[in-house]
Amino acid sequence: MDINNLFKKSSQAFLIRFLGVILNYFYLFMISQKYGTSGIGIFAFFQSILLFFSIIPKFGLDTSIIKFISINRDDTYQVKNILLKCLIISLMISTLFLFFIYLFKDINLFEKNDVNIFLYLFLSLIPFIIISIVSEVFKALERNLFFIIYSFVLVPFFGLIILEIYDYNINPIISYVFSVSITSILIMFHSILLVFSKKNNSDNIKPIYSFKYILKFSYPMLISGSVLLIIGWIDSFMIGVLLDDVSNVGIYNIAVRISTFLSIILFSVNSIVTPKFAEFYSKNDMMNLKIIIQRSTKIIFISTLPIAIIFLSFSHSILNIFGSDFKYGSISLIMLTVGQMFNAFSGSVGYILQMTDREKVFKNIVLTALFINIFLNFILIPIYGINGAAFSSMITLIGWNLSCLFYIKNKLGIKTYFTLYNEN
Repeated sequence: MDINNLFKKSSQAFLIRFLGVILNYFYLFMISQKYGTSGIGIFAFFQSILLFFSIIPKFGLDTSIIKFISINRDDTYQVKNILLKCLIISLMISTLFLFFIYLFKDINLFEKNDVNIFLYLFLSLIPFIIISIVSEVFKALERNLFFIIYSFVLVPFFGLIILEIYDYNINPIISYVFSVSITSILIMFHSILLVFSKKNNSDNIKPIYSFKYILKFSYPMLISGSVLLIIGWIDSFMIGVLLDDVSNVGIYNIAVRISTFLSIILFSVNSIVTPKFAEFYSKNDMMNLKIIIQRSTKIIFISTLPIAIIFLSFSHSILNIFGSDFKYGSISLIMLTVGQMFNAFSGSVGYILQMTDREKVFKNIVLTALFINIFLNFILIPIYGINGAAFSSMITLIGWNLSCLFYIKNKLGIKTYFTLYNEN
């Protein structure tokens, strides 16, 4: 894939992802305006709970399915078999997990500001997991625009419509639950048309991957993917637990959402190149693997730098858009932006390790990062509030990216980080 083609496809992915970001920001903006910092705080807390409790049911399948299908995308039977097995595994685990959660539904964790978090979790967990896994199939089949639409555009779009229909007289969490459910139905219908309705195009009707192999391969990705989700949301969760005022969660969550805008370029490029990482490595084509890694990093860093400079220069003004109370998060936004900038500089290190059979290495790196993040949060949040959480997040993000970067350089001989030099 030449750099012009990569840039073209990445640009298309970026535009759709950008639309999703704008919709999501507007969704949060309307919630913050209509329900205040307390309303956005409980909404953010519910999202962190949903993400946290989706970790085990997904079992890393949302990552491993990319590799399985990327390698076998031309074999319709294998694609069907892989997707069906992944859905069966995730839905069985989800059902058992919901029953387990039900046993503890009366604990204080599921009650916040007189809102029954458990009920909404029960209704949204399985639809959320379906979206998470099936959307990755579109990525693996190089239908990246559909992947982005289902993953990031439709949920805030339907959420806004539902809030408007009810004239903002319902709990905003209800709008999210309905939008996730609608999106899950649409993506399942589309997957039936795209995958299951097609005739088998191969004489090989023996499954390549057993249930046991899928579970064994996915387990390290369960750990690493889970840890990354936890790292992304543990700050909001711990702020909600360690600080009395729930509005701190809302303010910090907005700062996080703004800073992660920088990652949409990384995400857009990853949606194109991740299946290629798996494809080139499975063919032992290390030259093309090296070239696509280095070219993708250049696009990511050069495109991210101008936006980062804007965030660093105008953090106070940007947060003020959401309301005067949100200006308190300006220092947090600066630190979070620095972390995201280093993330862009490092390139697609996480996916590179996971698509080149180094998923266990990646698991160990991010596990270490999580322990450091939690330790720093426990120390810093009670003293410095949301700024302590932002500093912890920045250090954690830089730390695990550096570790991955050096490992790939030493073991694969590939520079994933940004340089001004041409590929060798």
